[in-house]
Amino acid sequence: MTVEQLLEEAATLRKTWRYKEALSSYEQALQRAPDCIAAHQGRCEMLRELSRRQEALLAYDELVRLDPLSANTWVGKGRVLAHLRRYEEALDAFDHALHLAPSLSTAVSGKRYVLERLHRDKEAEGLADPETTRTARQRLAAQECTTAEDYYAQGNALLSLDQNDEAIRTFEHCIRLDPLYLDAYERISLVHFGRDEHERSLAIWNRALQLFPESARLHEERASALTHLERYHEALDACNQAIQLDASYYIAYSQRGEILHQLGRYSEALQALDQAIELAPDFTSPYTHKAEVLANLRRYEEALSAYDQLIRLDPDHYIAYWEKAEFLGRIGRDEDALATYDQFIERTPHSFEGYQWKLFFLSERGRYADGLATCERCLARNPHLAKAHEWKGRMLYHLERSEEALVSFEEAIQLDPRDEDIYLAQARTLVHLGRFDEALAICEQAIQLVPTKPSVYKEKGDILTKQKRYADALPAYQKVVQLDPENAFAHDQVGDTLSKLERFADAVKAYNQALRLSPDFTGAYSSKAHALEELGRYEEALAAYNKALQLSPKHFFLLFDRAHVLKKLLRYEEANAEYDRAQLIAPNPLFAACCLLASVDLKSVAEAKARLEATGKEISDETIEEEIKLM
Repeated sequence: MTVEQLLEEAATLRKTWRYKEALSSYEQALQRAPDCIAAHQGRCEMLRELSRRQEALLAYDELVRLDPLSANTWVGKGRVLAHLRRYEEALDAFDHALHLAPSLSTAVSGKRYVLERLHRDKEAEGLADPETTRTARQRLAAQECTTAEDYYAQGNALLSLDQNDEAIRTFEHCIRLDPLYLDAYERISLVHFGRDEHERSLAIWNRALQLFPESARLHEERASALTHLERYHEALDACNQAIQLDASYYIAYSQRGEILHQLGRYSEALQALDQAIELAPDFTSPYTHKAEVLANLRRYEEALSAYDQLIRLDPDHYIAYWEKAEFLGRIGRDEDALATYDQFIERTPHSFEGYQWKLFFLSERGRYADGLATCERCLARNPHLAKAHEWKGRMLYHLERSEEALVSFEEAIQLDPRDEDIYLAQARTLVHLGRFDEALAICEQAIQLVPTKPSVYKEKGDILTKQKRYADALPAYQKVVQLDPENAFAHDQVGDTLSKLERFADAVKAYNQALRLSPDFTGAYSSKAHALEELGRYEEALAAYNKALQLSPKHFFLLFDRAHVLKKLLRYEEANAEYDRAQLIAPNPLFAACCLLASVDLKSVAEAKARLEATGKEISDETIEEEIKLM
C-alpha cells in the first residue's frame, strides 16, 4: 500500500474507533515516509486515545521537532502533559500554541483546564475565548456543508455556541452521509446526556451498534446509558459484551464494577475494579468506586486505603480529598475528616475551594465558632478573597453577631461587587435584624445584577412574606415560576401566597402544577386540601389528604386536618377514629388535648340531626354544631 492509501485506511479505522488498527496503519506509513507530518500527527493522536501517554509524549516531541509552527501540535502535547499531571509543562505548551494562534479555542480551553487544576481560579475565570474565536465559530456554523467532515465540524461549532438542537440536526446530517462516523453519534449522545434524556442517548448507541456491533466502546457507552436508566442487568450484559470484544478495555471493567456495586454484588464488583486498576493503574475512577464498595462492606480501613491510593496517584485530585473527608464524617471520625480538608488546603492555600468544603462540613454540624476560625485562617493568607469574607459573615450570623456579619458582607461586596449571593446573605441578615426595607433594597441590587436568576426573586418574595405583604410577594414568586417553570417548590410557594390572599381557586391551580412536577410532594397535597376545604369542595379535599397520608402516614397535622374534613362530610365516626390515631402520635400533650376537644359526641350529633330533621332545617356540620349548643 502507498502512504496515501495507508493514511486513508487509518482515517477510516480512526473514525470507527479502531485506534489500535489505525495506529498500525500510521506506523506503516511512517516506515515508508519517516518525515510524513500527517502520519506523525495521526500516530500521536492514536497513542493519546489509547492512553499510552508516555509514548504519546515522545511522539509529540518528535512532531514538534518536525513541525514547530503547528499550534495544534502544541495543543496535543499540552493535553498529554495534562493527563500526566505535569501541569506547569502543559501550561507552557498551551501558551506556545496561543503564541502561534491567539484565537485557537482548543488552546484556550486546555489552558483554562490546567489553570483550574493548579487552583489558579482567578486566572482561569479571566481566560475567556477571544472574540475572534466566537466569530469564527459563528462563521463555521453558518457555512454550507458538503461532506460528513464538514457537518461534524459545524456541529461542534454549534455546540460551542450552545445551539444544541441545531447541533443535533447537523450531526444527523453527518451520519446520513457517513453512517460509521461514530464521533457524531457520541456528540448527539452527549447532548441528550446533558439534558438527562438517557432513553434518547441509549437509542443513539443502539443505532450505532446495529451498524458496528464489534465495537467494544459502543457496548460500554450503551452500558453507561443503561446504568443511568437504572437498568442494571442489561447494563451488565452490555459491559460483558465489551469485555468479550476487548479484554484489555479497562473502562469496561470499571463500569462493570460500578454496575455490580449497584446490584449489591460487592465481591464481584471488587474483582472487576481490581482488574481495571491492574490494566490501567493511572485511571482514577476505579479507586473511588472501590472505596465505596469497601465502605458498603464495612471494611472501612481498606476503603480509606483506596482513597489514599487515589490521592497518592493524583495529589491534586480534589474530589478524592472531598470524598475521603465525607466518608470519614459518615463513620463518625469528624476530626480525621477535618484533617483531610486541611491536607487539601495546604496543597492549595490560595484557593478557597478547600476552605469552603471544610466550612460546609463544620456548618452541617453547627460548629460555627470553628467555622469562623477557619475563615480567619484563610483571610490571614488571602485577605482579598471575597468568598472568605462572605463566609465569615455567615459564621458570624449563626453566632448571633449580626452587626459584625454585615461588616464582613460589606467587605466581600467591596472585593466582588458582581456576586449576587453576597447581597442575598446580607439581605437575610438585615431581615434577622428586622431591617426589612434595607433588605429589600439589597435584593433589588441583586436583581439588577442577575435579572434572570430565580433565587433573587424568591428572596424578595420571602422578605415581603415575612412582612405579610402577600400582594407584593405574589409577583416576585410568579417571576420565579416564569424563570424556572420546572420548579415544583416555586409553584407551591405561589399557591401558598394565593391562599394567603384568599384566592383559593387560583391556589389550587398552582398546587396542581407543583404536583404535576413532583407527584410525591406531600406539602403540596396538604396545602391543596386546605384550599379545597376553603372552597367547600370537601370530597376533593379529602382525596388530597388521603394522597398526602399515603406518602406520610404518621403525620399528626395531616390526620388532624383530615378528621376536620370528615366532620364537614358528616362522617363523624371516621373523624373520631382519625382523632384517636392522631392522639397516639401527638408530638406533645397539648396536641393530644386538641384531639380530645375536637372529637365528636356521637349521641349529641344524632339528637341534633333528629331535631333539625323535625323542623325541616338544613343539615350540615355547622347547623349540627349550633343545634348542639342550643340543646
